[in-house]
Amino acid sequence: MSAKLVQRVLDWLGKYPPALEKAWDVPRSICLPGIAEGLGVSRSALHAPLSKLLNDGLILERRAHVLNAGTRRRKVYHLTIEGRKNSEFRENLTPKGSGILYGDPPESVELKGRSKLLSEVLKIEQPVMIYGLPGIGKSSLLRAIIDHHLDAGSNVRFARMTKFSDAASIISAWGFEYTSIQAIMHEVRDDILVLDELHEVSPRHAKSIHNLCKNFTHIFIASRAPPPFTDGFNLVELPPLGLSAAVQLLSDDSLDKREHVSRRLGCHPLALQMYDQEMTLPEQGEDIQAWVEKEVFDNLSLESLKLLDELAAIPLPVPSQNLRQESQVDDLDMHALLRWDGKNIELQHLVRNVRFPHIADDELAMLLQHWQTQGGSIARLVELHLRIICDAQPETYILKHADELMLLHDAGLAVLVDDAIAIRPTPALYKLATIIAIERGEPEIANEFLNNVDAPDLQLKVQLLENPQAALDRLEEQLPSDTQSKIMLCSRYLDDRLPGEKIQPNVNSLIDSISFDDVEPHLRAHLLVAVSVLKHTLAIHEEDFEQSSNIREELARVSTPDDPMIQRLSLRAQIAQIPANIDAMVAMIDKIKSQSGIHHKMLQLALVEKANSFDQQFAKEILDQIKFPDENSINNRTTARRVSALIWTWRSELYETGKIPAMAEAIHMWNRAFCPRVASNLTERLHQML
Repeated sequence: MSAKLVQRVLDWLGKYPPALEKAWDVPRSICLPGIAEGLGVSRSALHAPLSKLLNDGLILERRAHVLNAGTRRRKVYHLTIEGRKNSEFRENLTPKGSGILYGDPPESVELKGRSKLLSEVLKIEQPVMIYGLPGIGKSSLLRAIIDHHLDAGSNVRFARMTKFSDAASIISAWGFEYTSIQAIMHEVRDDILVLDELHEVSPRHAKSIHNLCKNFTHIFIASRAPPPFTDGFNLVELPPLGLSAAVQLLSDDSLDKREHVSRRLGCHPLALQMYDQEMTLPEQGEDIQAWVEKEVFDNLSLESLKLLDELAAIPLPVPSQNLRQESQVDDLDMHALLRWDGKNIELQHLVRNVRFPHIADDELAMLLQHWQTQGGSIARLVELHLRIICDAQPETYILKHADELMLLHDAGLAVLVDDAIAIRPTPALYKLATIIAIERGEPEIANEFLNNVDAPDLQLKVQLLENPQAALDRLEEQLPSDTQSKIMLCSRYLDDRLPGEKIQPNVNSLIDSISFDDVEPHLRAHLLVAVSVLKHTLAIHEEDFEQSSNIREELARVSTPDDPMIQRLSLRAQIAQIPANIDAMVAMIDKIKSQSGIHHKMLQLALVEKANSFDQQFAKEILDQIKFPDENSINNRTTARRVSALIWTWRSELYETGKIPAMAEAIHMWNRAFCPRVASNLTERLHQML
């Protein structure tokens, strides 16, 4: 038995405080699979050291609930008092510097056989793309890069990709408040950016992710070979381990035996960690994936195989409590078949690739039935994914739940609708795919789908997305004849302006020209209300409060005075008329608390504009209380984007710091809200600031 490995186990457990000995929930890193991963050895290599440490009274063993690893309790290990005396805490196991870590990377592990490569990668002063086979150690190398930079005092931002990830999810995982590349580039400074599992990304999102990543110098990306993109990156291939490093992952057999096993397993780290002495080794030159299928799966129980199939059918990490066969999580983990992503789990990708083609149709159908009963946004994505591969009325489900799914996860919905179209294209799916692309700000993709859709209204929206100013100019030159286009143009006139700016004089005549003769009956009431709201906004701007009151009275006749929309219009009129003093403003702040969501934020912003006219500091205090619309709202609601744009605009005006990135983000959001005039004006201001 290796005395060195015994000491490494002591040092590893020495990282964890004595308080964990009585804790109900404990980290996975103190159970057998977690210790094995952390030390970079096979599970079988730890049996003898753990037995010796138990016999010597240096560790104790108990059962506890491992965090995010199912409901069953597992064996975990703690140092005794005597064990702590013998533990020499290894300083290199945790970062020592003052750098801040954003995101949830894999846990630090002892890196074997990669020291030279790590040193070489750290010297590269260009964007780095690390690529290699599944299970070859890409994530472990990324973690070593992260720890190095944290030790050096640098901030590190980590994101991990799934099939449903896009540029927005990367930015969010990196911990940025901004969404525009220009704002992020100003903010990132010397931060280190890290992106793992790039190969998982759908082709739908690969281009936008490339456009994001290529802007940064200090970025490290890991991908299975071949990567989705390489342009602009310094490519680093991660080979199998050298023989001297590979043997360190195995148990205390003779060196000859360990070398033999390592050679037969191609010095592949994951295969070595999966290896058990009872397994038959692959034939010389036999594919590792074939060996996994033949040897690893045969050691699993029927129930564990069911969990294996469930995870193989799911394209992203999921909470263990949602799994149909959750009780078997421990067994798969003991066979080194699982990957851990924060609170969620998935199969090792090598294993998933091997197993998925063999899942029976009836098993997939049962999985679908199970996931239909689960709650949460991840469950809805999994359900739709299973509906598509089972061909279980995916179109009906998508069309029925499109709005909900768009709010839950627009990037995931975009990918899944693409998948559904690839299997069974229909006009309804093409139209929905076009709408999704428009909402996500993807004109090129929207145009591709538009070739299969007869929808003039969507064509106009795509034109607005491609070049908002040019599209609006064309509309002004040739005023639209249809009611909906006229309403949209009026709305742009009213919205596309900075606070306090005048409204274009032709709005009144355009509103007066609106006719409802060509409007279908089921749309008439909705469009009449929309026009009334436009007229009310115009009356408030012109300080014609009598007219605004008349409009609200007319709306009340077809609805009720306590209609939430009429109440909001009334509050907006009251804000415009309150005297310029703080007491009156405070009273109004309390009054608008009756509203919620995006409407409350719009009223708050109206108060900021009012307060700014007489007390800039008080305006800032109100602004400080306004939270941004949630990410899903920004991604899917033009009004929410405009609200976000207004918040960033006021931040660039009222805040002393962060003016440039705030302005850049405001410009980005104004453009996404189809307000090119404001965006252009702010761009000129930004250039002057720079």
